Amino acid sequence: MDLTDEDIWHLVCAPFSTSSRELAITHGLPLAQVMRIRLHYRREPWTCPVDYLPCSVCGELMTIARVTAGPTPHHAQCRPAPGEAMRAVRADRQRYLLGGPRHSSIPGGRRYIRWTEEEDAVVIAHTPNISARAIGRMIDRTEASVRSRRTRLRLDGRID
Repeated sequence: MDLTDEDIWHLVCAPFSTSSRELAITHGLPLAQVMRIRLHYRREPWTCPVDYLPCSVCGELMTIARVTAGPTPHHAQCRPAPGEAMRAVRADRQRYLLGGPRHSSIPGGRRYIRWTEEEDAVVIAHTPNISARAIGRMIDRTEASVRSRRTRLRLDGRID
């Protein structure tokens, strides 16, 4: 039996709680055909998943194909000029040496915040009792960075 795109759309977009048997009965189709269609289009979707991320330079939202890793996205017209990133790195380094803010201003670059002794003290004090996520919320850090810091402190012998 030939199905229209609309029939296939109804089968694929049916909620997961709806069984294939129910769909076969309501659409008057063989159960095997409904199961094959649902399995095929859920495994290999016909649409491209997209994300809406802010441009790393201007901050406007942009639609891009789903990104798992890689450089921070930016519009083609927003691309920083060559050498601008290195100037920002030097400025950050100098600002840190002069006691300025710890945040990086590298356009499109990763933000690295140096760990302070106070943050280390919080991690050391709460490590056996509180999760990394809770400690991260206390000191405005991510769970992954707290876990990484715990490992570093253990290797340095500051945590048992």
